[in-house]
Amino acid sequence: MAENPETMVPAQLRAIRADLADVQGSLGEIKGGPAPESRFSFRRNRDVSGIGGWLALLLFMLCMNLLSSFIVLAGDSSAYERSWAVPETRPAVAAMVAMALLPMAANLWAISALLQKKRSFRLAFVVFWLLSVAQPFSALALLLVPGISPQEAMENLDPRDVLHAVSVAIGLGFWALYNSQSVRVRNTMVN
Repeated sequence: MAENPETMVPAQLRAIRADLADVQGSLGEIKGGPAPESRFSFRRNRDVSGIGGWLALLLFMLCMNLLSSFIVLAGDSSAYERSWAVPETRPAVAAMVAMALLPMAANLWAISALLQKKRSFRLAFVVFWLLSVAQPFSALALLLVPGISPQEAMENLDPRDVLHAVSVAIGLGFWALYNSQSVRVRNTMVN
């Protein structure tokens, strides 16, 4: 009569797994070769390295994000130029442009570190993640303009931008988790 695995103690389960491994090894020796690895085994992943799989997808997404950021910044440049003409708004415009450029610089750093297989890739990605989440709140830089109340600055903060920041935080958070746990990332980022 087989026991229910849910009621077995961990030591019993380990013993059963060891017995099964011995049987697999014996079967492999009988057949004249090593026992095949279980499809649930993670041993075959320990040698995975290089920019492939999910890491290649992440690289593609980082490149597309950098390209789209350049396009958005170029589209907004005329509005920045008009606002820069008013001396009172220059600190706010400078802060908004800086908040647009900083995530792009971190994105470029992450791409560069990934392509060079640098260990700093994980840090670069986390910095990119944090700056990307903060960027939609650059509208709050309007508080630097004399005569703008916090109420007026908050009115310029589009709720869609806040929703976008939340979705970016979640999406990039999953990628940051992947970067911290992935065997491929650990094996690839060695420089």
